[in-house]
Amino acid sequence: MTDLERQIVIGIDSGGSTTRVACVDRHARVVGRATGAGGSPEHNSTSEAEVRSTLARALVDADRSPADVVSLVAGMAGLNGEGDQGWAAEHTHLDGNSGTRTHVNDTVIAHVGAFLGQPGVLVVAGTGSMILGIDRDGRHYRNDHVHHYAGAARHLAYDVVHRIIVGDDPDDELVPVALKHWRVADVRALREAIEAPYESEAIKRAFGTFAPEITRRSSSSALARAAIHHLAERTALGVCLVGEPLGDEVVGWSGAGSLATHAAFVDAVTNELNRSSSPYRFVPAATSPLGGAVLLALRAAGWETSSTVGALTAALSD
Repeated sequence: MTDLERQIVIGIDSGGSTTRVACVDRHARVVGRATGAGGSPEHNSTSEAEVRSTLARALVDADRSPADVVSLVAGMAGLNGEGDQGWAAEHTHLDGNSGTRTHVNDTVIAHVGAFLGQPGVLVVAGTGSMILGIDRDGRHYRNDHVHHYAGAARHLAYDVVHRIIVGDDPDDELVPVALKHWRVADVRALREAIEAPYESEAIKRAFGTFAPEITRRSSSSALARAAIHHLAERTALGVCLVGEPLGDEVVGWSGAGSLATHAAFVDAVTNELNRSSSPYRFVPAATSPLGGAVLLALRAAGWETSSTVGALTAALSD
C-alpha cells in the first residue's frame, strides 16, 4: 500500500455517554472503527483518556498510524465556545500527526448527518439536550442562545418520579418499576433515595438509566404519556424558536439521540408542531452524527464527492 493509499480521515462523535470513531479512506470506505465511553468533561471525569483510547483503537483497527490522518473532525458534547477548544484539542491529540483537526459541538455533526448540509432544525435529546437550526447561509441558531431548554432523556424520569412522589396515579405500572429501579420499598423511601444535590452525577445516571423504562411503556402507562407530552411541548416550542429565523415555507426538523429518535417522542413533538402557525415537517436523518463528522472531515481533506456522500449515508447510518 502506497503512502497515498494509506491516507485517511477520521470522524468522532463524542457524546455524554458514548464516543464513536470511524476511519475512512479517500474512496469513502470505512477501514476502522471503535466505540468507547463518553467524552464530555461535564459527564465523565476520565473523558480525555476515554476519547484518546477510543481513537487509538480505531487506528489499530484501520492498521493506520497518526501520520496517515489527513483531517479529523470531532463533534463533542460540552464544547460550547472558544474557551472549550483547548480541552477538546487535548482529547483528540495524536502524536506525529500534522493533519487538520476541527472540533465542534456534537449537535453540528448531527445536523450535517441529518440534513447533509441543507437547512433545517435538529433536536438532540439523549444524555444531553440541544436544538440547533442552520439556515441556507450557514448561520447557526441554538435554543440555549434564547434562554430555552427542552430536556434530555433523564428529564422524562424526573417528571415521572416527581409525579409518583406527589401521588399522581398511584396504580400506574411505572410505580413498582421505579421502586425496583431505586431498590426501595415505598414512595417515601423513593423520595429519600433521590434527595441529593441536583448536579450529582450518580443521581443523573440513575435517572438517565430509568428513562428507557418510560419510553418502553409509552402506550400503556398514563405517567409515561404525561411525561412524554410535557417534554414534547417544551421541545416543540424550542423547534419553533430556532426555526423561526430560517424563513422557509416548510421547515424540516429531525432528531438525534435515544429520546429524540424514539417513535413515541417524535409523534408527540409532531403533534405539538402541527398546532403551530408555521408548518414543520419531520425528516428522518440521512445518516448518523458520526457520518456527519466523517463528511465534514472528507470536505476538509478535499475528498467529498456525491458518491462519497451516498456511500457514507449507508455505511455509517447506525
